[in-house]
Amino acid sequence: MSYAIRNTLVLFAVLLLLLGGGWGWLNFQYGDTLSKLDAQLEIKEARVIHLETILADYDYMQDKLTTTLQRWEFYPKVLLQENSIHETYRYLESISSRRASFDYEFKLSSIENKGDIVYANYQLKGIGRYSNIYRFIQYLENSKPLYKIESLKISRPSGSQSSQGDVDVTLKFKGMFASDEKADLTREGNQFELASANYSSGYDPFKPFILNILPPNTENLLEIERAKVIAIMKGVAYIQGRSGEMKTMRVGDRVYLGVLEKIDLRKREVVFTMNRGGIFEKKTLRLEN
Repeated sequence: MSYAIRNTLVLFAVLLLLLGGGWGWLNFQYGDTLSKLDAQLEIKEARVIHLETILADYDYMQDKLTTTLQRWEFYPKVLLQENSIHETYRYLESISSRRASFDYEFKLSSIENKGDIVYANYQLKGIGRYSNIYRFIQYLENSKPLYKIESLKISRPSGSQSSQGDVDVTLKFKGMFASDEKADLTREGNQFELASANYSSGYDPFKPFILNILPPNTENLLEIERAKVIAIMKGVAYIQGRSGEMKTMRVGDRVYLGVLEKIDLRKREVVFTMNRGGIFEKKTLRLEN
């Protein structure tokens, strides 16, 4: 073996020793700190993804608003007869039957007679789910009868009702009717016909980013606080629930308030990303000896 080759091999061996020693020293000195920083980084990345989703929902709602306003300009309407003024309450009840029900008080506040057109002013106050109120207003505005919303106020109620996700609503709207002398202005058929669209609930601006009360486990998902890892194989974890049932889980599977993110066979542990009502954290279950 030549002198140059021997020196090269010795130098290579020294470099390997230095690198191995350096890695071992760093892992010994800062291993726990780096693991904690890595976990914090993953939580923040999950938070960024959550915020990006909210931004995408906002852009979607903006586009939907523009489309709805354009449709509104050309939506067919009918002018009801004056003798239909006092049937508005029955009409509102039919709207409520379209998954738009909430508790409210309703009254006819005044009637204005202006030539061929009679205006009826109504007031409505109530409390209920934002999604139902949202649908109610969509049906009121977009169905055939001519009702115009004059003012709308939606606010979060004080007291125990607020924790249930309800909102207060105060609504003033005006109905337009043809005077009995001008019945030819109206159309024949079902004058109180509702719009055929099945309106969505829309984005709820009153829903907090951090919930006071966690949602119930209606889907009977695995609750990891009361779970135990029974066995771990490559890509698969066998976890026992609180009732003794055995779950076979893989990366991406959902649990109550979270998702399985990582199965570490070497460390004998399973890592979950949890969203506890807007608070993100990591939860690790380890296989006991």
